[in-house]
Amino acid sequence: MLAHVYPAGGAMPHYWDRVSGFAYSLDGFHWTQFPWQPYTNVVEHTTGSIAYTTRERPKIYFNPADGVTPLALFNGVARGTNCWDCKLQCGVDWTFNIAVPIM
Repeated sequence: MLAHVYPAGGAMPHYWDRVSGFAYSLDGFHWTQFPWQPYTNVVEHTTGSIAYTTRERPKIYFNPADGVTPLALFNGVARGTNCWDCKLQCGVDWTFNIAVPIM
């Protein structure tokens, strides 16, 4: 399971220190949570790296030929200095989606 997370204990404004989490279960009842994050808020693009203020809603796109091989990670992201910058103008949402190939 991939998840969007914030640091525990109200560590704002350093929310970007931890943006993702990973856990797995063999039986659906007992879960193992990994201490490291599977991805950060920094994404390498062909034009350089971008540190997004949010990187949420993780979705994995699997190869339709086998349904098992992961091909890309999709996230909702936003730019700015704070995670709430995308909500400052009423009725406007400055977030967008990205797809990052899984190598």
